[in-house]
Parts: sequence; structure tokens; C-alpha cells
Amino acid sequence: METHIPLYAGFFKRLVAYIIDLIVLLIAKSVLFLPLFGLFGIGVFSTEWIESFRDYSYTAQQSREEAAAAFLIFIAMFLLLILGSALINWLYYALMESSRQQATLGKMAVNIKVTDIDGKRISFGRATGRHFAKFISDIIIKIGYIIAAFTDKKQALHDLITDCLVINNDAPFETSKEKLEENTPE
Repeated sequence: METHIPLYAGFFKRLVAYIIDLIVLLIAKSVLFLPLFGLFGIGVFSTEWIESFRDYSYTAQQSREEAAAAFLIFIAMFLLLILGSALINWLYYALMESSRQQATLGKMAVNIKVTDIDGKRISFGRATGRHFAKFISDIIIKIGYIIAAFTDKKQALHDLITDCLVINNDAPFETSKEKLEENTPE
């Protein structure tokens, strides 16, 4: 009986999926956050609000309390942007990669999916761990992503940490871990 080795998704295919996901997330965040910033009069694409804040905070007619309130609104909006963005990223990746499709929209576009080491769907918890393990790759100047080009199973650092694989969606997968390791090309 012939065993099949999964066709691991290559570095450039994963890179294209990553870029598509960045675009999807940018659009989603813009749709969610721009109206919110508009409500508070903070134009995200201009620096006019900085000038108006300076004028506002130093105008003799305005009280210090009003200037402090404006500053607190700015800080709150900044924190909301940071925390909201992190929440959206986490839920997008963890929910999509643990779903029945096992892939984000970017991965679906290039026909790849995330599996555990045995080729099975990963849990939400493992997908969450995989997402947060990406921070380690980010801290070390994206080297954790680049190593996917050089590992046998095309695993990035976050895949190695969480025992995950990214494979081509239509690839046959040998579910026996021992057989898989026996047949992995050197």
C-alpha cells in the first residue's frame, strides 16, 4: 500500500495568504473603527485633530478640565484601537483556523489549511495558542516565519510550538504519525 506524504504549504504560498489576511483585517477594522473615530471627531487619516487638540488645550478660554477630558478621550480611543485590533486579530485567526474549513480567508484563497500533526482539525484552544505564539516570531524580527522556508515540514516557529502543520487543502494525508515520520524526505 502506497503512503502519501502531505504536500506542505510552501513559504510563498503562506506569505500570499498572510498578505490577503492583512488586507481583509484592514478592511474589517476600518469598517468597525472609522465610524467610531468619527463619532469622537478624530480623523484617522489627517493630522488636523492634533493641531485642534493643541489649540484646544492651550486656549485661555477653555478650562483645564475640558483639555484633560479631550486628552482622556484621545487615550481611550488609542487603547480601544489597540485592544480592539488585538481582539479582532485573535478571533479571526483562532475561529477561522479551528473551523470546519481550517483556514482563514487568505488560506482559503490559496487553497491551504491548518492541521494538527496528525492532519486533524485543531481546537479553538490550539488555534489561540498558535495565534499568540506568532508574537514570538514578531519579536525576533519575523525570523520565526522565515524558518518555514527551511524546515522539512515547512513549519514556522508558531507551528513548531503548537504542533501544527499548514498543508495544501487537497493533499492526501497519512494519519499515522510513525508512518509520516518514516516517509518524510531528508
